[in-house]
Amino acid sequence: MENNTQQSIEILSRLIEINNKRIVGYNNAQKEIKESTIKCLFFRLAETSRLCKEELSSEVKKLGGIPKEETPATSNLYKEWMDVKEAVATKNRRAIFNCCEFWEDVAERVYEHALYKYENVVPEHKYLIKKQYSRIKADKDKIKNLRKAIVKV
Repeated sequence: MENNTQQSIEILSRLIEINNKRIVGYNNAQKEIKESTIKCLFFRLAETSRLCKEELSSEVKKLGGIPKEETPATSNLYKEWMDVKEAVATKNRRAIFNCCEFWEDVAERVYEHALYKYENVVPEHKYLIKKQYSRIKADKDKIKNLRKAIVKV
């Protein structure tokens, strides 16, 4: 049982980490962008991750773990989010959306890994992960739809 608890803490902690990185990335991108539609989208995407992080942190605490509270600015994913900043600086909408879609793919893969690799996850955590995975996928769809509406091919 202790091994399952530790495994659950590790899985949930990885999901907290990816949500921390999404929060940092979208908050930074939001500060740089002037266009209100995209700024609003970035705000909503960061909010999704804040909600996910709160739910995951609560579960980690229930299991006796300590949730990761922040992502260091030196992490590789954070550095990659700076590509969004560069795209914003050059006002390249296509590059902005390409960066966002790429990192949403990363988040999606982390959730898929949590769902399908670990069989010993308790049903309540599996349900939480599935619910959050749906939110992450919906966010990715929002980015794609806005890109299609804004970016001319």
